[in-house]
Amino acid sequence: TAQQLAGVRGNDVSFFKVWKSSMAEALASKHGKGSLQAACRACARIAEWSKQDLARLTPAIVRAFLRCQSTRGDTVAGSLRASFKFMEDHLQVEFHTRNALVEPFAAKHSNHIAEQKGFFSFKMWNHLASLARSQCSVGYAAKTVLRFTQSSLRFEHTKRAVLDMVYEINKGKDGKPFRCAVPIFFEDGWAMRDQLQDFMRREFGTEIADVIMIPMCRLSDEGKSAVFLPAKASFARFTMLMRGLLQLPPLFLSDEEAALVTTYFARRLNPTLA
Repeated sequence: TAQQLAGVRGNDVSFFKVWKSSMAEALASKHGKGSLQAACRACARIAEWSKQDLARLTPAIVRAFLRCQSTRGDTVAGSLRASFKFMEDHLQVEFHTRNALVEPFAAKHSNHIAEQKGFFSFKMWNHLASLARSQCSVGYAAKTVLRFTQSSLRFEHTKRAVLDMVYEINKGKDGKPFRCAVPIFFEDGWAMRDQLQDFMRREFGTEIADVIMIPMCRLSDEGKSAVFLPAKASFARFTMLMRGLLQLPPLFLSDEEAALVTTYFARRLNPTLA
């Protein structure tokens, strides 16, 4: 870990003199190790962004960095500041987290709850279900989106899923594997998942289909057909597919409305209904 942090400042490792004594207690727990790893990544990001050694950071530089990173999500800047404070507390590396310019970026958990994103409306759900009833390629594209919607997974976890009656995710948010049960039947006894899995096995073969939960797919011919590829979907490509399906008739979401729809809408649907 010391070498990982040292890389942030090239060959200058003078600020590691107090590393053993100050970090011994923190590293005694898994939580401490995770916090240190997050701090390593935060240090690397600000060093790359600012082109400065950590010892030369000023409050103005840290503030500018956090403002820039805040555009990536509501909690990003707060998490980065927390990592910087961890470095201050345990390694005595100054990140000016208590400075008036930087302190306002402290994580505000109560605000995070109030700013949660929306979820799929019943109109969106019924639209996708209607498309999925079709046995054409667009219908299977809609089935793919509904499979993700029903799972309530983070999209990143779909890339680590292997089918075995239920999906086994080989690495979760905490680094541990877990199992995710995706409903076999959709409505009225309609075995949507089986239909989608049979389609993927016909398209890609069993060996590939059973290790891809969400395949790469794109709409073509102005939304009249869909093209599937034997690879795991990227986040950007899946989001484009989901928004594209919601813009098809009869729903016809506008570009502005579709742009607001994210994979987080899908993650929130089932818990919200429950």
